[in-house]
Amino acid sequence: MNKDSKLIWEAYTKQFVSEADVLQPTTNQPNTPIQVKTFGELTKLIQSINLKSKGKAVAGQVANLAVDQLLGLVPGGSNIKTAYEFFKAVVSKPDTKKTNTVLDKFDIDDDMLKIIDDTVEAAFIQHLEEIIAKHDQNAAIPNDWNMTNELRDFIKTTYHGRSVEIPH
Repeated sequence: MNKDSKLIWEAYTKQFVSEADVLQPTTNQPNTPIQVKTFGELTKLIQSINLKSKGKAVAGQVANLAVDQLLGLVPGGSNIKTAYEFFKAVVSKPDTKKTNTVLDKFDIDDDMLKIIDDTVEAAFIQHLEEIIAKHDQNAAIPNDWNMTNELRDFIKTTYHGRSVEIPH
């Protein structure tokens, strides 16, 4: 971003939301997917989606484009208006659809989703923001972190030790 653009960006963001509250792209190269590497960045992505759904500016055009770009990787992403819809779309995407972004970590095993009741899935999706918030926001998202394991833990905790096992 050149100096003038940066000044305009900073002035614009002060009118709406601080830059610290929304996800910022790591590069200004066009068509480069934003990278979400920490739980804090993931929280900012969710906050950006929530702000956008309320019709509020998401700290400028660059952040808006970053959110739109990431949502464009999700089937039906252009229609997503809330964090719940975002989570529903990413946990439900086919196992074979890969984005090579943090969105892939949200994929839940397709067969597991067929087994669990829709009300359990909905309760889990509503709980996802809390799951993300419980992690150290400065910590990198581990390579082995995934929603299938989080869902299994959620079911165990919520339903008195019951669970769904996934063969390895």
